[in-house]
Amino acid sequence: MDTRLWILIGVAALVFVVTLVIVVVLVRRLWRTWRLVRGPDASTRDRALFLGALIYAISPVDLLPDPILIDDIVVLLYALRELGSAGGVRTGVRAGVRHGAGALARTRPPRS
Repeated sequence: MDTRLWILIGVAALVFVVTLVIVVVLVRRLWRTWRLVRGPDASTRDRALFLGALIYAISPVDLLPDPILIDDIVVLLYALRELGSAGGVRTGVRAGVRHGAGALARTRPPRS
């Protein structure tokens, strides 16, 4: 085989692995966010934003063809960022990241 073909296969494999890692991380964050959005403290806006992004990611209508997941990833990341930006349920999603470990420790009950 030609060297260029091996380079192309290597680049394709690298893109696949990077995309797979991003998808796994997103699924974990989506699961945690879904548990918060289902709670009683979540607003209708939070639920609509989360479900809208999820529906876009699942739907067959995309800005880019389906093998390229960039548009789906961007929409999901935007929704997660917005849910983690301010107030209510959104504060719970990113409290440890935005305010550091001290803020997260203050939200936990004291150890006995």
